[in-house]
Amino acid sequence: MFILATPSEFIRQWIESLRGKLDVSSWERYEQIIRTHFIPNFGHIPLAKLALLDLERHYAKIQAAGLSIGTVRYHRAVIPKALQSTVQRKLIFRNAVDIDGEDQLKKSILKYDFGI
Repeated sequence: MFILATPSEFIRQWIESLRGKLDVSSWERYEQIIRTHFIPNFGHIPLAKLALLDLERHYAKIQAAGLSIGTVRYHRAVIPKALQSTVQRKLIFRNAVDIDGEDQLKKSILKYDFGI
């Protein structure tokens, strides 16, 4: 059961709910991204107010910090999954990469990965 005290608490509960459903190395990578990046950068923002622009800034920030393309891609996979789980549990109406944002995010991925 998910008890939403703060966005940070929900995300921590979400990642714990995946333990045993993912292989150990994937779960550890998800948890590391959530613990070291998502919570410090977004934990204070109400989930319903988190915007695509916030995520795009995050991806630009970690890219500028020199994280590998693979790491940035992992962030682009994990963070939307966490946000989608809040929608599935009816904690928010839509997440920051929902509907129009998905197309914008895909375009930004193409631009980042392939310079398109």
